[in-house]
Amino acid sequence: MKVSVIINFYNSEKYLEKSIKSVLSQTHSNFDLILYNNCSTDKSSGIISNIHDKRIKYFKSQIHTNLSKARESALKKSTTEWIAFLDADDYWHPRKLEKQIEVIKSKSGDIGLVYTDCLIDNESKIQNSNISCENIDFSSLLQQNPIVFSSILFSKLSIKSQIKFDPILKYAEDYDLLLKISKNKKIFFLDEKLTYYRIHKENLSIKYELRALAEIRYILGKYSDHSSVSLSLKKLNYNIKKIYLKKFIKFFFNLKFCKAFVILKKRLIKF
Repeated sequence: MKVSVIINFYNSEKYLEKSIKSVLSQTHSNFDLILYNNCSTDKSSGIISNIHDKRIKYFKSQIHTNLSKARESALKKSTTEWIAFLDADDYWHPRKLEKQIEVIKSKSGDIGLVYTDCLIDNESKIQNSNISCENIDFSSLLQQNPIVFSSILFSKLSIKSQIKFDPILKYAEDYDLLLKISKNKKIFFLDEKLTYYRIHKENLSIKYELRALAEIRYILGKYSDHSSVSLSLKKLNYNIKKIYLKKFIKFFFNLKFCKAFVILKKRLIKF
């Protein structure tokens, strides 16, 4: 079974080489590796030029786009049914694809996706995670998303729409895709830690948390007729309010500090 592995990257020189080599080291060797450069301005292109493997297919965008559009563009370059996305800062265990393909072959019915458990790479310190869990379905995914996107192997046939990624989304496009797949097909959890998820300051999900939550609210709105959505939206709105409150408190204390500094400065000038 042939797989298309897709790595989208933008200024990822710090992590890209390890990510690529973790794919090229897979025990399941029947794959194409699509590297999609979203107009990087660092040394990412130089890293790729030093890695020689006939399975690599390199593409560069004409203009820089958001990740959703970049993922969609890279997906159009694939020629296989089964697709695996790997974020440029994450990496895989050597048997990741092999184990997932074994699951697909052993299951009957309409399989749309297989995802794995993961380990957290926090500045090179490897930690266990509780991100992933047992098998979930569409209803449970509406309530919580435990799936690390770099861990998935999915079938393009599981998505009816030609547009796989919503171009409006910048930071929650992966969650939107997972819901589309789980609505149409079965998804399976492989209870093995075969994906390494990096945590660092540049993580989009951390840096733009408020925007990501707003996008999740937009995504859930697409399924407003589902019974699970109402409670999910309440929890989501509560989390958004908490973030706004924290920002207001921080702004308030900073403002007080600035006023106090101005008063103190005026007093000091008099002496």
